Amino acid sequence: MIGAYVIAALLIKPEPMIPFREDSDQEFYDSYINSKGLALQRLKRTFDNLERRIRRMESIVTARDYDWNNALTKSRDRPLTQS
Repeated sequence: MIGAYVIAALLIKPEPMIPFREDSDQEFYDSYINSKGLALQRLKRTFDNLERRIRRMESIVTARDYDWNNALTKSRDRPLTQS
């Protein structure tokens, strides 16, 4: 009986429990079933691209914030002139 379960597990193709919403989900699933290594490379590439975009956004936001704080500090430290 255990042998039958092992053989069935090796022969039966796993199917997703939830239907796919988009064609890209189906494409990824098919690529994962056919080649797990390629699917993992695709995931890594996607997350690397996302990380690069987030770093770029953070550098833009923090640069503006730094400039704003620097300008406020300089204007606060400057003595007021009287006319």
